[in-house]
Amino acid sequence: MAKDTRDYNAVRVLGLTEDSDLVDVRVSSSPATSALLDLLSPCVTASDELKVKVSGDITIESVEVDRVQLVDANGNKPIYTASGAIQTAVFDGDNEALGSTSDTDSDTTVIGRLQKLITDLGTLADSKTLSDIITAIDYESGISATGAIGTITATTTASAAIAGGTALANRKGMEILNNSANVVYWGYTDAVTTATGMPINPGISKTFEFKPSVATAIYVIAASDSELYIHEWK
Repeated sequence: MAKDTRDYNAVRVLGLTEDSDLVDVRVSSSPATSALLDLLSPCVTASDELKVKVSGDITIESVEVDRVQLVDANGNKPIYTASGAIQTAVFDGDNEALGSTSDTDSDTTVIGRLQKLITDLGTLADSKTLSDIITAIDYESGISATGAIGTITATTTASAAIAGGTALANRKGMEILNNSANVVYWGYTDAVTTATGMPINPGISKTFEFKPSVATAIYVIAASDSELYIHEWK
C-alpha cells in the first residue's frame, strides 16, 4: 500500500524500491527552504530519485564480471577457445614477442625465427643436388658399362660367387644362372651347406641387389660339381 504523503511532493531514495519507503520532502517558498532545495537538486536523478552517500561498511553479495582481460606475470595475454578454455602455448626457451612482417632472420621474435627457418631450408635445398641424393642412397638407375661376366664351378666346398678373380667393387647387383643339372645352394658365409642354403634349381637364375658402399659376399655350394654363370654390375 502506498505511503500517505500528506499532499507533500515525494521522491524516492536510491536503493529503496517499495512505495512504503518513500520519504516526505516539504516544498516551501521560504528562502531557507528554496536554498536547501537548490543544494539538493544536483542529487536528484532524472527519475526523481535522491542520490544518498552512505558511510560505513557495506556487504556486497556475489558479483558477475564479463569481458575481463587476464594478463600473466610476463605480460602475456592468454588465448581462449570458443568454449572458454585457455589454449595451451608451448615455448622453446624464453617467451618471444610476435614481431612484425619486416623482421629478418636475425631478429629474436617469433616471425624472425620463422624467417631464420625459411633461410636455413633454402640454403639446404640449394646445397643439395640430385647427384648428392643419388650418392646418399647409393643408387643409380640402369647398368653402367663397367660389369663382369664369368663362370665358376660350385663344388662340395662353399666358394664365393664372383665373375672374376675378386668381386666387382661397388657392385649394385649380381645374377647367378645355374647352368647344370644339379640344385645349387647359396648363403652369406662360407659356412653354408646344402642343408642350410637357399636352392637355385637347374636352369634357374637368381638376382641379388646390393648397397654399393657395402661389400656383401655370396657363397655357393652343391652336392656335385655344377657350372654357374655369374654376372656382376654397378
